[in-house]
Amino acid sequence: MNRMMKRTVTLLLALVLVLSVLPAAQAAALKKGSSGSEVKHLQQNLIGLGFLTGEADGKFGSKTEAAVSAFQKEFGLSVDGSAGYATQTAVRNAIVRLQVELKNAGYNPGGADGHFGSNTQAALKQYQKARGLEVSGIADARTWVEINSTCG
Repeated sequence: MNRMMKRTVTLLLALVLVLSVLPAAQAAALKKGSSGSEVKHLQQNLIGLGFLTGEADGKFGSKTEAAVSAFQKEFGLSVDGSAGYATQTAVRNAIVRLQVELKNAGYNPGGADGHFGSNTQAALKQYQKARGLEVSGIADARTWVEINSTCG
């Protein structure tokens, strides 16, 4: 199987996995005032994607709302600042794509699970260092440009 076909199959399988493990309860909209582990996971992903700064505290406040709005705008979603099913899926898909591209580039982010955890951050730092980028562990705009030019 050629490299492009392998990458496509890997990405499709990862997307199917992410969508299959998204329980209906997690698909409920997260919005200002929400709290809990789902909010914390969303915040961790938004931090890893460069849309939110600080710590993931599990409390959906003004900073998280602004980060969600910025993500929605960047990804062409309806901008309302709440993370409904479409936004949560888009965030997970962005992380899965990052994980797949890192793996295909020879770095080990762990599984392509749609969660920006410590393995993904470590792999991203290795990728950034090897490419002469700022080693932040955050998938910022410069990192995405490099990923798109070398992997995508």
